[in-house]
Amino acid sequence: VSDFDSNNIIKEKDKKDLSEHEWFLFKKLMDFRENLAEKYNKPGYQIIKKEYLNEIAKDSRKLMKWQNTRGIYPAIRNKDVKDQLIEILKKFSSEADNLNLSKTDPADKPLSKEEYKVLQKEKSET
Repeated sequence: VSDFDSNNIIKEKDKKDLSEHEWFLFKKLMDFRENLAEKYNKPGYQIIKKEYLNEIAKDSRKLMKWQNTRGIYPAIRNKDVKDQLIEILKKFSSEADNLNLSKTDPADKPLSKEEYKVLQKEKSET
């Protein structure tokens, strides 16, 4: 089962190079971005680049250069939004820990032999 929202903004390939913990944070950051996009009546990619949110999910220190980072809509490149992002990271990092999401295991796990066989069977039936 993949993590797609109604607009297919988050794609399966976005899991690449993210741990389970980072993937959880990335999805929450993307939700925040989409809420901001709605508020400013802009598409999400014009608010904050997805790649930047990916970097933040991996390393929150990337936020230190928030005001000088390219790919962020100028109206939100301020301390208030930066503080909101920091709070999101704190809150959901703690939640990810409570869910026992791994900081080392990849979010994009290969299929087990059993899962692969089921998938192949489903493909052959269609």
